[in-house]
Amino acid sequence: MTVPTFAYLAEGRLFLQSPGADAHEVVSAFVQDFEERQAKQQKLHGWKGESQVWGEMGMSAPQMAQWNQATAGRRTVKFRSLDHGPADGELTYLVDFGSMTGLFQYDPKTEQERRLFHRNNFPAQDLCRQPTHGRIAISVSQEDGTKRLAICEADGCRPREITFGDSVDEMPRWRHDGSDQMVFQSAGIGRDANGFASVLGPYAIQRLDLKSEAVTTVIEDDQFDYLQPTELADGTLYYLRRPYQPGVRRQSIWTEMVDILLIPYRLARAGYYFLNFFSMMFSGQPLRTAGGPERPADPNTRMLSLWGQMIDTRKQMAKSKKTDDQGLVPKDWQLVRRSPAGTEDVLASGVLTFDINVNGELLYTNGRQIWLRKPDGTTEKLGTDHFIERVLIVG
Repeated sequence: MTVPTFAYLAEGRLFLQSPGADAHEVVSAFVQDFEERQAKQQKLHGWKGESQVWGEMGMSAPQMAQWNQATAGRRTVKFRSLDHGPADGELTYLVDFGSMTGLFQYDPKTEQERRLFHRNNFPAQDLCRQPTHGRIAISVSQEDGTKRLAICEADGCRPREITFGDSVDEMPRWRHDGSDQMVFQSAGIGRDANGFASVLGPYAIQRLDLKSEAVTTVIEDDQFDYLQPTELADGTLYYLRRPYQPGVRRQSIWTEMVDILLIPYRLARAGYYFLNFFSMMFSGQPLRTAGGPERPADPNTRMLSLWGQMIDTRKQMAKSKKTDDQGLVPKDWQLVRRSPAGTEDVLASGVLTFDINVNGELLYTNGRQIWLRKPDGTTEKLGTDHFIERVLIVG
């Protein structure tokens, strides 16, 4: 089986893997320079914030060696999305710097990076570049909790919004025929009497025609979320389907009674960890010594929020002990192919994200492994990593 070159995002980092080689991280020169400047600023002025916090508490600042050591490896800059670049083999990606977002292009052959733009207070994600005209579609978060689609020219300039409404519009994908049509996932927002977002409705697949400015619903169901749509030139639609889970659930009386009975235990536990924190800050020694030294929290066991649904990765990782192919999402997250006539075929289960090229090759991941599915249905595992967020067939 011929294996293509592919790229993927894992834990906010960008990796590129060629046939017969291991994956290597793509290092952004702009990101590297930004992090070096941030480190210098922290070294010069970080003590001011530390002294002020403890001064307001009426205490002198403790020894911060353990704290600084624990936070030294944290990475605040994250790659959020990626797609193809203007030329074959090139990449376009969005980088989140915290209060700033940047759009870049990268040529793996020359290892040259080009910055298209960077803007403050512009929380963009879900990048998709139109192959013919080079226009870029993105999803932009708003202060009221909604997300709107926007497009900009090939140089990244003049982004303008193209969807409106009280909804969350994400994952725009241009139709593969080079037209001005795109498909995207959209969910309505339910609000309480005070206007605050209280629940997210099921995701539906919408189609937008930029010429006619018409939006039509392709597929929707109250029982399912339809995510990450991709439409080929012949009208075949690929997407993820998962059971819809409302964000607000009513607890049973039994659950509420158990919560009440556990209040003393939970208060005592919270008090212990509060005192343990201060012991670590001032003396560097934990209160608990039984069972050996304190081990740092496992970065691979945490909660993930994926399109309005919380995933307990600890449970999913526990299941992986039973099967090596268990991923970070449940098996009912299905990759579906829908023909123009409406016939559906489930191609894979437990899929977090995927990509498809013009040859019909499918690259998909369950969050831990990356698989390639050929048009004839044969599959091959290409790689493994932690918390894989995006995949892309490069060439």
